[in-house]
Amino acid sequence: MTGEAFLPPDYVEAASDRVDIYKRLIEAKAMPAIDDLEREVLDRFGPLPEAARNLLDYVRIKMLAHLSKVEEIGCKDGKINGKFFAAAVPKGEQFRPWIGKIVQKACYPFELRQIQNSLHFEFKTEAGLAPLAQIKKFLESII
Repeated sequence: MTGEAFLPPDYVEAASDRVDIYKRLIEAKAMPAIDDLEREVLDRFGPLPEAARNLLDYVRIKMLAHLSKVEEIGCKDGKINGKFFAAAVPKGEQFRPWIGKIVQKACYPFELRQIQNSLHFEFKTEAGLAPLAQIKKFLESII
């Protein structure tokens, strides 16, 4: 991932408030919980600085990655690349329909590569759109 992801002390001044927000982010089990927490933080502390926005995006991406069976995802050299959980990739005859659905649903064209026993994907970043936003959009599209 790119960029810093934290709650700056000059945004949420009380350490106890920062700890509470971090704890609630860790415990969040679904997107609505993160959305509710974001609204609460906005109401209490005002507009989110970039590092706080990145933190919320990171937590959302982690949740989306889990739902889309993606073990790793990141951005490097103008490309977004990731790896599916090996145990989630169907074997034999079930593979083709599974990957066909993902290719059909994906919002970006991507390349697949098998490296040892893992299935990797890669696509180019879109100019003018933040990498975190592209990762989020891609993961949402393949769920």
